[in-house]
Amino acid sequence: MIKVMKMLLVTDKVELSNNHLPMGKFKVDHVIRRDIGRINEKAYFTQLTLEIKDKPEIKYPINLHVSIKGIFEFDDSNNQTEINQFLKYQGVNLLYPYLRSMVTNLTINAMMTPIVLPIVDAYQMFKEESNVSNFVN
Repeated sequence: MIKVMKMLLVTDKVELSNNHLPMGKFKVDHVIRRDIGRINEKAYFTQLTLEIKDKPEIKYPINLHVSIKGIFEFDDSNNQTEINQFLKYQGVNLLYPYLRSMVTNLTINAMMTPIVLPIVDAYQMFKEESNVSNFVN
């Protein structure tokens, strides 16, 4: 079992565009993407990106892009299989509450009806080993 020696959270991008649509009920379709990788011989990252954006057939009240990255250093960086598993799942489980909170706070601070993402485990969010999740409550 690997041990995390250091963790750093970085907000890569936060972008909210208000389309000023009349109030009403909208079912917002969001996409969450997971990226993992190696920064250097000691540091690895998990990045979660959430996007809500207009589609040709529908215009949403907002377009939203939030990206957060966790940078991790491990005690034993030789076990790539364990590190990759950590980055794909435990890394996502560590970052997701921050992403969830950011989305809710952004929409509340924009004086809009808050968007509250469901509480989800990374193993459920990325079932098929895909890097993209359309997990909607």
